[in-house]
Amino acid sequence: MRKREGGEHYHGDYTKSGSDVIGEALIGDAKFEIRRGMALTLRQIEVASSVTLDAAYAGLVKQEGLHKDGGERRAPLTYELQRRWYDATNGPGGEPKRVAARREALYARLREEPVGPQKKEAPAAAPKERQSGPSIAHFVRKGLLEGQPTEDIIRTVKLAFPDAKCDAKHVAFYRHQLRKKGELPEQQKKEPANG
Repeated sequence: MRKREGGEHYHGDYTKSGSDVIGEALIGDAKFEIRRGMALTLRQIEVASSVTLDAAYAGLVKQEGLHKDGGERRAPLTYELQRRWYDATNGPGGEPKRVAARREALYARLREEPVGPQKKEAPAAAPKERQSGPSIAHFVRKGLLEGQPTEDIIRTVKLAFPDAKCDAKHVAFYRHQLRKKGELPEQQKKEPANG
């Protein structure tokens, strides 16, 4: 951090020296100073009052055709002030192509659709109608009560419901439910083989 005459700190505070001002940018009704360093110039957006940001964004809305309900105003204003800084330091059209492309992409997105709470949500999908007849659970429970092996139960379910995601875990779940209700006998523990 550098110190100016009189011991005041300078680094990071854009208000200390008027000699760093190389121009000014008028965005809407808001005036911003163009400073020697881009960071010092863009810092004004960070510390600006909401009234200043509203006035600047209103001007940007008119100039670029953006939506008024822009939600986050700082990003487009920062890009616009950055463009003005490049023009002041490098001459008109001095903004690098990659930066201009990012700015234009942001502006295009803000032109296309509203951002924020007014954004339209996609309509909810219509609920699927419940089909009458036996369910997957019915086939699994019936197979378990009849003593069928897990593979046979899965095969039966797949024949009735080709798109079903039935596997051994599902069968184990229903087996546990039936045992808990007492409708299926507890699994007998196997005796360890003495060898």
